[in-house]
Amino acid sequence: MRCSHQGFHSGQGRYDHGTAMLHYELVCDDCAAEIAQIRVEPYRPSFDPGGSDAVRQGASGGGRSSAWNSAS
Repeated sequence: MRCSHQGFHSGQGRYDHGTAMLHYELVCDDCAAEIAQIRVEPYRPSFDPGGSDAVRQGASGGGRSSAWNSAS
């Protein structure tokens, strides 16, 4: 039986590694088919394995960075 896509729909973000693009889509909750494309934007993740070292080492203020402390 073919899905009629008449039920509920949800927003979903999908990443295409080949094109480095994020696709925000409306999908059918019953069959997960794309109903509409809401937005597409470029995205290339930049993982930094030591990115939170300064926070973990307690950069002034009990583990919070100075930028955090000045905002509170």
